[in-house]
Amino acid sequence: MRTHQLCIAVLAVVVGCDDSGDDREQAALDRGEARGEELASQARDTVATASEPDALAIAAGIVSTINVGEIEQANIILSTSTNEDVRQLASEIQIDHQSNEVELQALLAERGLAPIETNVSLTLEEEAMTGLAQLDEEDNSDDRDLAYVDMQIAMHQEAFMTVEALRDEMDDSEMQNFLETTADSISEHRDHAGSMIDDL
Repeated sequence: MRTHQLCIAVLAVVVGCDDSGDDREQAALDRGEARGEELASQARDTVATASEPDALAIAAGIVSTINVGEIEQANIILSTSTNEDVRQLASEIQIDHQSNEVELQALLAERGLAPIETNVSLTLEEEAMTGLAQLDEEDNSDDRDLAYVDMQIAMHQEAFMTVEALRDEMDDSEMQNFLETTADSISEHRDHAGSMIDDL
């Protein structure tokens, strides 16, 4: 298997042909954590000075961007992969993020709010688009599967840290609970991807 490199903004995701599954999983986690620390800090700073309604809308903009990116990446895998385990992961991610988005939009509608775009959400959108391009350009299905699973470990770790930071800054109890549930779901996706990378 040849070496792949996925550049997600300033975050490089490298799948090495000589790495064991555990090594690849830890490397992906480390990359996601490094990027997550940066985005979590930016997210905290952004909502810290915002009014309560704006803080909620800012958090919603970030979570919605995560949802859209994950759904679109899963769609590529579901339309191209023949690996049932990878398809199961993509289907789980797709369904959960779609459900999360529906819940988020209902929460916003109850408050008469709309998502607010920020540098954090724009960065996450750019990362998702870079990942989509990588998956779309990969000709070999097995290599695409491996790149996707590796990507999910790193990006879900990043998203987990960012969403947890947002949760800690919320005064709205319903939004706190929503972000807690979102973080739990994201961590489950990350762990699911991590558990299967050594089989690819």
